[in-house]
Amino acid sequence: MSYKLNLKGKIYGYLQALEETNKKERGYIVWKCKCLRCGNIVYKSTANLLHDGGSSCGCIKHDMMKERGKENIEIFNKNKVINGINVISLNSDKPNKNNKSGVKGVSWSKEKKKWKAQIYYNGKNKFLGRFDTIEEAKAARKKSEEYIRENILNKKENDQ
Repeated sequence: MSYKLNLKGKIYGYLQALEETNKKERGYIVWKCKCLRCGNIVYKSTANLLHDGGSSCGCIKHDMMKERGKENIEIFNKNKVINGINVISLNSDKPNKNNKSGVKGVSWSKEKKKWKAQIYYNGKNKFLGRFDTIEEAKAARKKSEEYIRENILNKKENDQ
């Protein structure tokens, strides 16, 4: 037996649930909501409203970005994507959350029983090779990162 929550008229963050729609998102009813801050109409699932607090239609984030103005533009220019390379990601040593090796761009190949190194560049994963030790794979990855920084990013930034 399932039951429906009646959220009509209730307020979650800056969003007021106006009426339920006949749509569902991941099994939850989608509600037509009005942002009490700016008046925009948005659609949020029951789960979004209850668990995430609704917040706003996005206007709060937009206004915060506007207020920061020039600072945001400078940050964006430093962190832009150049030639398919996410500069933030390239400059970070933090591996992807699914990474089990603890080394960015390095994984264990079960079928080859070797460490595999790769790097995402120009919209594709580039295979750098298979290695007997994780240290060798890590060194190959670092060498590739340095090459991209020195020979590709610097040239592209100077061209712009």
